[in-house]
Amino acid sequence: MGGSPKAVFSATPRAADRFDEARLRAALTVHERRRVRRDSTLSMDGVDWETDLHFLAGHLVTVSRRMVDPDEPPYIEHEKKRHALHEVDPIKNASRPRSPSSHDAPHPARVDFDPARTMLDLELGRIPRTRRSSEDDQ
Repeated sequence: MGGSPKAVFSATPRAADRFDEARLRAALTVHERRRVRRDSTLSMDGVDWETDLHFLAGHLVTVSRRMVDPDEPPYIEHEKKRHALHEVDPIKNASRPRSPSSHDAPHPARVDFDPARTMLDLELGRIPRTRRSSEDDQ
């Protein structure tokens, strides 16, 4: 008490920050979000990479790459395990079956709903349009 912040800070002993290979590798690891394509590939740094986890097709994943060793391939971390990516072999990939896309699924029936018209019908005591059309059919 009574000392300046600078004096108190400089008088406090600090442990030296130890250089550690694991800490350096963790600090120089880049994490990026990528969407896995239907053919289980993704692009990173201008190179197409492929995963053996085909069920991730269409999903967003976090791809990590260590900048300490540029020759080491990037990896995906899934369920607390690291799965290395490998460069795409276009010939093998061309014959591999594709995962179904969400765009291929049939769309649910379209519901025609106009909230403003419904509120107006209720306010004016009219029968809403959907009920009116079903009563006319009978």
